[in-house]
Amino acid sequence: MKTRGAEAYYRSEHDAGNPHVLRTPDDVDDVIDFLLQGDQGECAAELIALDRPLTSAGLPDHVFIIGARRDRNAGVLLSGDGDYEGPDANMMSAGNLDLDNDVVLYQRNDGGSYEFPISAEIPIDKLRGAVKEFVASGGKRPRSIEWHVPFYM
Repeated sequence: MKTRGAEAYYRSEHDAGNPHVLRTPDDVDDVIDFLLQGDQGECAAELIALDRPLTSAGLPDHVFIIGARRDRNAGVLLSGDGDYEGPDANMMSAGNLDLDNDVVLYQRNDGGSYEFPISAEIPIDKLRGAVKEFVASGGKRPRSIEWHVPFYM
């Protein structure tokens, strides 16, 4: 299946209507490599699949947040997917679920941050594979990793 790719927002110039369009596995690696350079600053991105429908309000029917931190040698994913209902609509990556729910911050380019429990962190190679799957599938929730309902929902 040929897909149109995904828009990635992770730098200030992307927020001005100039997103980085991801079409290839190398494009995904470029984003994750950039996020890994930031350690605790600018280490999160929002992806919008170009093949997914918009809501009646003209907004994407999904949310896909990625985070990657070199200092933790780990990353996180959050998938809010309009194809699912109930608690399955919003899921986060499942790392070691035996860990406590201490929060790790993944900073956005606007100075804000996403909070994830430590148990949502996964190895960088799994993060790369899941993001590549998201882009190649036209925005479907990746099946290459395990997901769980966020503890705050």
